[in-house]
Amino acid sequence: MIDAALQYLERGWSCIPVAPNKRPIIAWKPFTKRLATEEEARRWWDVADPPGLAIVCGRISGLLVFDVEAHGLSWAPPVPRTLTAKTQSSGRHYYFRWQEGQFRHHYADEGHHVADLKGEGGYVLAPPTVGVKGTYEWIEEAPLAELPDFCKKAEVVYPQTSPSSYPSSAPLGTYPSRSERLMAI
Repeated sequence: MIDAALQYLERGWSCIPVAPNKRPIIAWKPFTKRLATEEEARRWWDVADPPGLAIVCGRISGLLVFDVEAHGLSWAPPVPRTLTAKTQSSGRHYYFRWQEGQFRHHYADEGHHVADLKGEGGYVLAPPTVGVKGTYEWIEEAPLAELPDFCKKAEVVYPQTSPSSYPSSAPLGTYPSRSERLMAI
């Protein structure tokens, strides 16, 4: 795990250690503004039973990641060739070059969550992390592509567990904010 972490840091990607439940095991918000040092990386991952590894998305790493669930692969529009990882549940993480904008969206199809776009303030588990369902693996080594236009849409989508005042089917885009949900209730 330490080799992967050092490679990611060398690429300029911010990395954090995560538990099997995908939660960071450190106070990770500072790493949205700075990269870990080699000393920190060695303390976290150069151990007998290293934790998983996550890459912090956004400006710090120069990344946006389109995270498609396995059951959402048939839903997703064609994605340009870019660096791609298989997730522990056979979904996909498509890595794109960072660009300015509010790009943190959740996508649903017929009320079922199918994908997320991880941007500023988000993170994704990364190879060679072993999760509870399987291992993250790189499956496409390619230069980072530009974020496709369909990922830039920000229409509201309501999760199935939303209050009954939300419509049962809604267009593609982002979940409402916590404040919007509270106002609807």
